[in-house]
Amino acid sequence: MRKLTTLVMGLLFTFLLAGQQAQAGQCAGGFVTYGSDPTGYYGECWQDGTGYYWFEWPGNCLATGLTYSQGFLDLSYYGFTAGFYFYGFEPSTVEDFIVDFDNGTSGYASGAAVDCIDCAANGEVTCPDGTCAATEADCPAWGGCPAGQVEDCDGSYECYPESWIGDGFADCQDQAYGADLSCYDCDGGDCPDSDPGCSDPVDECEGQAVCWDGTCAPTQADCPMAGCEEIGGYDPWMSDGYCDTANNNYVCDYDGGDCCPGDCVDETYNCSDFGGSCSDCLDPDSVDQTPESECYQSCEELGEGLTCWDLSCVDDLDDCLCAPGDANDDDVMNISDIVLVVQYIIQEADSAAMACIASAGDFNQDGSVDVLDIAGMLISILGEDAAE
Repeated sequence: MRKLTTLVMGLLFTFLLAGQQAQAGQCAGGFVTYGSDPTGYYGECWQDGTGYYWFEWPGNCLATGLTYSQGFLDLSYYGFTAGFYFYGFEPSTVEDFIVDFDNGTSGYASGAAVDCIDCAANGEVTCPDGTCAATEADCPAWGGCPAGQVEDCDGSYECYPESWIGDGFADCQDQAYGADLSCYDCDGGDCPDSDPGCSDPVDECEGQAVCWDGTCAPTQADCPMAGCEEIGGYDPWMSDGYCDTANNNYVCDYDGGDCCPGDCVDETYNCSDFGGSCSDCLDPDSVDQTPESECYQSCEELGEGLTCWDLSCVDDLDDCLCAPGDANDDDVMNISDIVLVVQYIIQEADSAAMACIASAGDFNQDGSVDVLDIAGMLISILGEDAAE
């Protein structure tokens, strides 16, 4: 049902036409009602997913009132002299309208249907382009936004002018202006720090992980639980071969691999056409983050210093953490390293060497230093025969 709270509503703007005083009947005689924007700019559904109408007429008459199933609306204060949008209708709505003009005439529309269709009501799925299909596999391929426009970060496949990024208007997750462009560097800096992901993790969390709700935690795994769709993602779009910006995050499992070339698998879409590029790959556990990947760039290539054994960047290799098993940092793993790890476990190690031993002692990289690491080091030193 039309929500009257959105009344002022899809009466978003008007085209003001120059011209002389309208002749009687001129406006009503050319009155036309469309079930969506006839130019195709706004698509078949409004930005909030509702159905909408576009009314237009010639003659420079002022629209004074509109009558439809929900009653009468006074339009005389809006200054509509050529046309207006009216949104907030349920998909597949059919309405009768009467629009009154200041010259005493009225335009009529009977059985006007919105072009926005409720696919689910017909047992179908809604495709990225807004059309309906039996399954996602039957949807036409999403061709992306036209040049000069960018995709909405909420995963709705809506497109907005690229010039809106960094224009001083906050197109953030609350979509105050209809768009969510927060995934484009927080709308080019227009979004406030209170928007999830837009605060400075160094200043706000002091090196800790920034969680989906803006709070801080030691690691992402320690963050409050949230579903993908709670933070603006869409579960059915995961692992479909299309890199969805709204899903490219930790909570949404980085779109199930769709945004990393080495992880993407052809499904509904071909990864080569619609999957992510190296620059889109944000998953720290992706195969594209390893030296074997064509996407990998060393610290030297990035201009961020020198690359350590664990792929971290430092200014001096002496600042690298000690490699697994090499507790005395002499580039060799032997019984001396095992002695240091044992001393570390029983808390008798030299405090000056603690950092190196803590790193090297976690031989199996499970996050703790214990007898399992010592066993692994022994097996590695003595060879496979020790394992038997």
